[in-house]
Amino acid sequence: MDQNRARECGILPIARDDAALEHFESFHKSGRPLCGRLKQAQLEFLFGDQAPAVGSAALVPIGRDAHQGMLAIGSSEANRFHPGMGTLFLSHLGELISAVLEPHLPRTSG
Repeated sequence: MDQNRARECGILPIARDDAALEHFESFHKSGRPLCGRLKQAQLEFLFGDQAPAVGSAALVPIGRDAHQGMLAIGSSEANRFHPGMGTLFLSHLGELISAVLEPHLPRTSG
């Protein structure tokens, strides 16, 4: 996918050592979807100039401990995504995306 198309689709490639990922440390450690209101730094990183319009969000880890990335879904409604909501569908969505991406990612020795 070319860079223009990736930008239109909201794809933001991030290096694993990017300092901005520190804002998501607890999310990565949990390995589970997160729903609710995000911190301002998280909103700005994920949604850029659209951050002020995001009232709540769902973060979905892609791959174990989000090692392949994360899916961020924002809503203008403050209570659309909240900590008490079920996340089974979001977990399955993350697993599906991970399975689709896996053959296209570089192999790492580990």
